[in-house]
Amino acid sequence: MAAVKALQFPVDMGFRRIILEGDCSSVMGRLSAYEADLSAVGMILEEAKNMIGLFVSCVFSHTLREGNRAAHATAQLGVSQRSDVIWVEDYHASILSIIIDVNSAS
Repeated sequence: MAAVKALQFPVDMGFRRIILEGDCSSVMGRLSAYEADLSAVGMILEEAKNMIGLFVSCVFSHTLREGNRAAHATAQLGVSQRSDVIWVEDYHASILSIIIDVNSAS
């Protein structure tokens, strides 16, 4: 699940305070809930919740997909890769037009 991957990077980098943003409100809500998730994906969500416990602070933020276009396009690009790819303080060239569109609309 994307949430586990999204959490693994800041764990590996030693970040202590994070903001986890996503466009799926049900996942964001389930991750921030205290009770155990007994759904079909509950085990994956519980793995993510265990990782959340490694941070001093973890803020959950839901965003609409339209407001998250660059992140969504990056995720789609990542799915097409044969191995994990992480850009830090940079972005893939194919995302540039989306970043420009988002910044010009602001």
